[in-house]
Amino acid sequence: MAPYGKNLFSLAARLVTPLAFVALGAHCGGSGDEPAGAAGDGSVPRGDSASGGGAGSPNQAGWGGNPVNAGSGGSGPPAGGAGPGGAGGGGGAGPGGAGGEGGGLTGLDDDADGIDDGLETTLARRFAPLLRLTANEQYRPGSVAWYLPRVHLRFNHDNCFDHEILALGEVTADNLGQQSHPNNGSLCQHSGDAEDQLPSNAKHLEFFLQPPDDAAHGGAPPADWRAYAHVKKSQTIAGGYDVQYWFFYPFNSTIANFDHEADWEHITVVADASEAIAQARYAAHSGGTTHPASALELVPGTSRPVGYVALGSHATYNKPGEYLTEAPDFVFTDQADGEGPEFDTSVGLVNVGERGKPLNGQAWVNYGGRWGEIGEFSNTSGPPGPAFQGAWDAL
Repeated sequence: MAPYGKNLFSLAARLVTPLAFVALGAHCGGSGDEPAGAAGDGSVPRGDSASGGGAGSPNQAGWGGNPVNAGSGGSGPPAGGAGPGGAGGGGGAGPGGAGGEGGGLTGLDDDADGIDDGLETTLARRFAPLLRLTANEQYRPGSVAWYLPRVHLRFNHDNCFDHEILALGEVTADNLGQQSHPNNGSLCQHSGDAEDQLPSNAKHLEFFLQPPDDAAHGGAPPADWRAYAHVKKSQTIAGGYDVQYWFFYPFNSTIANFDHEADWEHITVVADASEAIAQARYAAHSGGTTHPASALELVPGTSRPVGYVALGSHATYNKPGEYLTEAPDFVFTDQADGEGPEFDTSVGLVNVGERGKPLNGQAWVNYGGRWGEIGEFSNTSGPPGPAFQGAWDAL
């Protein structure tokens, strides 16, 4: 990894060599062109079974206060504690099993999206995908809470040195979206104008997160893998819901040198007005594919779709196989054999709420910068977070 967040070329080369723009198809989580911490991630530790307990807090129904996860890997007691107005969930089933959904209506809408927060919890748990990674995958999933203690927050000044905003160990879910930094004036000097102060809670891709070395690229131990749910009114079905599941990988590997740090991928399950699964969209590179419920592989006895994650690129497909990429100007094959480890996204699942009104301590959704270092092109630069990508308000 090059110092000051620049890969492929040295800073000196950038100052003297004009670089032609290379038009590449943006990875679904890899481009900076899409429209928005290390506190705990608000979830039960991976592998813990759910249990009953005290009443949930005002915006967390059931499961002893935990907003989404019932846990897997063991049966929980028959009922969890009910939050205000919400029904307690059933015990968590083993991986792939049908655990209780928990949630229930709470009468609360703390993220101001017009959907009861308890219903969001119910829907998020009902459709949580089961991901099957490819054999020999070197770049495995992670989580926000695992990643943030391992990175600096920096600010990129074109043709000048980067500046450190938060040092290693200082970055948290809460402060990530609370920073600001001025643009440069002439001769790489900061402008003194107040209007040149750029906040990190807006889409300013000059901000970027950078690990000090490559140690984080391989991902977290499986116990620290997490998925993040975002529930909104459906864009395609009247009275329905779009239930998005976002997955974070610390590194994306594709072809040649067109790799990048940080990779946000997602699957969107579309529920109809009766809250039944109608279709699902699997993100892949600059687009993705949408499949009706009849074409989905579901975890037996559930409404949870299965996804097959491509080697290195982490594009997700509804069936195992080889797939030509959707990126223009390049033809290469995604391999998604499903023979690697499983990622059960229901374990530790967190409902993040909305940008500007996050739920369950997930204030990192307000951060509008990049999640990896800045390269020479958008395809070699870390992407912005989920709430600043176009899919956040679409599929």
